[in-house]
Amino acid sequence: MPSESPWKVKISNANKYYDTWMNKFKCEVNEKYYEGFQWQNLGGDSQYRPYTLNLVMSTIQIKLASTIFQNPQTLITPMPGNANWNYTEAIESAQLKQDLANTIINIPNAHFVDVSELVALETFFRFGMAEVGYAADWRNPVKKPPVTESHYDNETTKDLKSQRVVEDLEIPSSELIYFKHIPARRFRVSTSDNPFLSNCSWCGYYSFMYRRTLVKTKGLSLPKEAVDILYSSDYESEVALLDGEKDRYLDQRSRGQTLKMWNIWDNETNERLLFVDGYFDEPVWQTKYERLPFSESRGPIRTEGWYPVPPVFNWLSPQDEVNQAREQMRNYRKRYTRKFQVIKGRVDQAEIEKFSTESDGLLITVKERDAISPIQNPEIGVTIENPFQHAKDDFDSVSATSAAARQEEPDESATASKIKEARAQIRESAEQIKFSKFLESMIREAILQAQENLALGLWVRFTQDPMDELFGEVQVVPSYRYVTSEQMEDGYDFKIEVDIVNAPPIRQQEELNKLITFISIINQFPMIAMSPPLIMEVAYKAGYRNLKVIRQVQQMAILSQIGMIQGNNPNAGSNANNIAQQQIANAAPNTSQEINNQLQSEGI
Repeated sequence: MPSESPWKVKISNANKYYDTWMNKFKCEVNEKYYEGFQWQNLGGDSQYRPYTLNLVMSTIQIKLASTIFQNPQTLITPMPGNANWNYTEAIESAQLKQDLANTIINIPNAHFVDVSELVALETFFRFGMAEVGYAADWRNPVKKPPVTESHYDNETTKDLKSQRVVEDLEIPSSELIYFKHIPARRFRVSTSDNPFLSNCSWCGYYSFMYRRTLVKTKGLSLPKEAVDILYSSDYESEVALLDGEKDRYLDQRSRGQTLKMWNIWDNETNERLLFVDGYFDEPVWQTKYERLPFSESRGPIRTEGWYPVPPVFNWLSPQDEVNQAREQMRNYRKRYTRKFQVIKGRVDQAEIEKFSTESDGLLITVKERDAISPIQNPEIGVTIENPFQHAKDDFDSVSATSAAARQEEPDESATASKIKEARAQIRESAEQIKFSKFLESMIREAILQAQENLALGLWVRFTQDPMDELFGEVQVVPSYRYVTSEQMEDGYDFKIEVDIVNAPPIRQQEELNKLITFISIINQFPMIAMSPPLIMEVAYKAGYRNLKVIRQVQQMAILSQIGMIQGNNPNAGSNANNIAQQQIANAAPNTSQEINNQLQSEGI
């Protein structure tokens, strides 16, 4: 009996490994809670809609608003290399790569922002994964699928001749660098116990590709039997298969046009493999690779394996408590309405009927004092009210969401609220930094792919026009230059940071404080401006990275020293320094000693 293909066994084991993790952390339930389907076992009443206060969605939207960059810009700085490292050339190289990166990520059809948003969203339920690559063929998601005759005729059979391509559009050369979101439900890693993707035995994902596209691609050899396992382009995902549509699904699949393909990166042999699902004896296509093209965004890592702990998994219990408490409150309101008791014979019927009207302030005539009195309903009680508030507080604690982020007034004192807000900002900043590293990873891979593969070059926009001069007019018309891969292959390493152009106000304030700190130091120690390495060191220590602004600050500082700006006023620099320091002091949070003193003064 012939043995099974090694890759068939590996992928089968990886699927079981993934399913075990997915069921353990209730990944599908996490996604349903985000969409608002948070009640199970509703019974037979299809019209009954229990109270749902969807804190999962609101919390995720709050966090996405503070992490997603709608108009991203990169800041690239040089990194020291070997003994022959030249500082001036490294600066020019970093500026060139910065222009290239900003051009690539702002190409509309590249969908850099959309892919990063999908990755950020899926990180809450499972994990986020993006692929960055260079291709003009079937590997590029921007390439449109071919239009076959079966698109216009449902009776077309699965025979290859009847699937003749009517129209096949090629993608433009400017779209060679692509950003592709990989759904987490399709991504697999080997069963090896390692938290780092590059250290796993292999990794990969499955996708659905048009068979005709694969047949037309040179270098691919499809199995002849693969036509028997075609999928319809309308049912590429198993999620689309509903219980009531099984017959329709099978009918559509019989006229299918797509194949389920496995894209595998073997870290042991550094080979990329392409398999048709079910045919793992020989790859359809294979090639060598130097590094993995994936950028990952994961929640808290575990002590075993690569798959993380989805953040929403820990939000399920407090979310259930919030819904149950709210539902109890609503049931109480429905069950107990205002009722009155009347002493028989002491109120005329006409007076009683006045209670059924909606008029306010009516006079009721009675024959005896207190002939009409309200019947007291049982109190809702702390057993319902307190659990709701506790569950909501628990949810905010687990998800690290502050009252200020929800635009709510805190219940505690101002000092206690400020302490909690400061701690929440620390955790939010850690989440923002972590996601920024994911974006930087994608941008770095895009630059490397352009360096290695870009054949024709690319027109990129200047970050700074070389014709600009000091005190010159701001250039309204952008300038461009043509960049080739040879120009980028200069051997200089670089560091990437995402610019805070469209960041939340808190992060913008942080960046402003860094800039003011940097300028204040230069004003206080003007000799720093005379040395380019020294001013760069001071800027980096202050946390400021914009090379263009650093260069302008240096020029202005030098001019100040020779009297072109300050003139004969010796207090100009000190006054500006005092104002800047005062602004930083006002924006800075209280120290721990100041907080303790405030707590003691309030008797806490």
